[in-house]
Amino acid sequence: METYSKFSRGYPGVNDGVYLNGCRLALRSKICFVGVSGLEKMDIREFVIVSLDLGTKTYTQLMPPGGYDEMSAIEPLLSILMDCLCFSNDYMRTHFVIWKMEEFVVEESWIQLLKINYQNLKSMYFDVYDLQNSQFLPLHLSDHGDTLILANKEEKQAILYN
Repeated sequence: METYSKFSRGYPGVNDGVYLNGCRLALRSKICFVGVSGLEKMDIREFVIVSLDLGTKTYTQLMPPGGYDEMSAIEPLLSILMDCLCFSNDYMRTHFVIWKMEEFVVEESWIQLLKINYQNLKSMYFDVYDLQNSQFLPLHLSDHGDTLILANKEEKQAILYN
């Protein structure tokens, strides 16, 4: 099984997407352009995950996981962890949350995988303010689920979270 993920280009509503199980999946905003301050006023229901099956050339729209009342100015991202589609987002500028879709393209199968307080990511390289304004991409979760490697887009560094 081939998996692929990378950072979004940094424009609201655009995510480069991921490849999983023969499908290309990308996160799209239902609003074409909102600007940074507009993103803060959006809620998660304004985003949709588009899945294009490259074999059958059919597409499906999926809703991201629920559980958010409002969004921050940091755009959510899709990634692949443990061969599953994951959705990650900054939550209230206090936590980084990762949701996992346990059953591929089944909206009801979203579960909250991790909720990491920014205080727990603090190190000699970052202060909490920097972390709250950074965009993170989950790169790898160990087989036992106890070690996560995150990329920090702003600092261009990896973070090992255990």
